[in-house]
Amino acid sequence: MRLLDEYSIVVQEFFQKRVEYWLNTVGRTVFDIKHFWLRYEFAPSRGQIHAHMLAICGDPSFNVVMHKLRDDKVAQAKFLQSWSKEAYGYTASVDNDLFTEITVDKSSSPCSELFSNITTRHADGQRLLKFCQNHSCSGYCLRQKRKSRKRKRGDQEPRTCRSGAGMEKTAGMADTPGFELRGDPIIIADSRGYNRIELSRNNQRVVQSSMDMLQSWRGNCDFQILLYDCDPFNPDPSEIARVIDYVVAYACKGNCTLVEEKKQTKKLVLG
Repeated sequence: MRLLDEYSIVVQEFFQKRVEYWLNTVGRTVFDIKHFWLRYEFAPSRGQIHAHMLAICGDPSFNVVMHKLRDDKVAQAKFLQSWSKEAYGYTASVDNDLFTEITVDKSSSPCSELFSNITTRHADGQRLLKFCQNHSCSGYCLRQKRKSRKRKRGDQEPRTCRSGAGMEKTAGMADTPGFELRGDPIIIADSRGYNRIELSRNNQRVVQSSMDMLQSWRGNCDFQILLYDCDPFNPDPSEIARVIDYVVAYACKGNCTLVEEKKQTKKLVLG
């Protein structure tokens, strides 16, 4: 960690080159990315550097089917789960027997292994899910209701995970139940009003993940599919505007100062 802090510019250059290489190889072939918007961000609670990307793929067939099924959310959810698993390896489930047996930590991180050297892709995917995509609640994701924030400092109330892992059983202990197990996929509207797919899941802590992205990038990566009901060949301008709003909001988002970044990095090193 000390070397990462001292040579942060080198780390950032490497990260950006790695993103560019991924886009020009896996991104353009496996994901069929034709257009994208990318923003690098620096947040101490999530590491020195990470990227947010909005991508448009070349095949519109997915949108065509979703438009035809727009009046049947159950059919949409089933189609989307099947399509996304085939196209990107999108899943929220694990191989319970193998996943339970796997032991991973920093000394045996699967992130340090090259995909070209992997002999068993299934086992490699389970190791990456457990090491990179296992959600543990903390102060980063836990939030109190606005009314609760006005209470006295000593009067704590249970916080809720903004990622969907539920509410604390004990205030201040981050002991959330995790994501809801479900046998069938559903489409829901999140807190911002966007529709999103909740896949079938058999594990309460693993984040919905694209196995193709996870195994090619070999590090933590969040993957979401933007859902729209409008005709892809005659798009609704208001839905396009929502995408523009997202891009503008992130493009104008501020970062911590360099001094604050160094303080937080030292805390991570000492902690």
